[in-house]
Amino acid sequence: MAYVTRKKRKARTRWLLRYLLLGVFLWGMLRGGAALLGSWDVLRIQNVEVYGLTRRPVPDSVEAAKGENLLKVDAGEIRKAFLDFQDIRKVVVHKRYPDTLIIRLEERIPLGLISRDNKIFCVDKEGAFFPSNGQEDLPVIKGKESLAEGLRLLERVSPSDPVPVASLDCTSPFEVVMTVQRETDGLLACNFGRGDMDEKWGVFMDLMKDGIQATYVDLRFIPYVVVRNGGGD
Repeated sequence: MAYVTRKKRKARTRWLLRYLLLGVFLWGMLRGGAALLGSWDVLRIQNVEVYGLTRRPVPDSVEAAKGENLLKVDAGEIRKAFLDFQDIRKVVVHKRYPDTLIIRLEERIPLGLISRDNKIFCVDKEGAFFPSNGQEDLPVIKGKESLAEGLRLLERVSPSDPVPVASLDCTSPFEVVMTVQRETDGLLACNFGRGDMDEKWGVFMDLMKDGIQATYVDLRFIPYVVVRNGGGD
């Protein structure tokens, strides 16, 4: 019985040694293969394709990836190079073998300009601030008390709408006042109050399309609309 047990132990030991040697062999093959691929010229990056970037040039660190081995490029570092910019919302990096690095970006879309610490920043629909590049033709936002409501209002402004928004006053927590610059009738201020922005925007657009000539519109008490001219008429 003891002889049989010793025989089983020897067999088990030989079995373990075989698998251990096989594991070492495979590990060596993988290391060697990785080293070979890492030095293979066919995997050197020839093309860096960047999509969705409009507000700034491609970072130098990303451009420098050309000539590097695609297998060794760290996608996380590429993402970080873009996300360090506050106006980049999302980055997706894709490696297309053998020689192309593809980067797709989602930029934050500025809705207005706002002053912070004596500097001009853009702000998007999520309330994220990022530096202005000085080329934006956007409404100037004053105050932050009702900023969230103001941004919801600005989201409804379409480039096809005949509404040249000049400014947005968000200094009061209870109302948002939009000022538009009309071509012939001068400035028109509209108090949207808070909430029901879809309905109020629809009423405002109807007034604009009808060629309203007043200087002030109050939509706080929808469905009632208050319209008056300068001087409190």
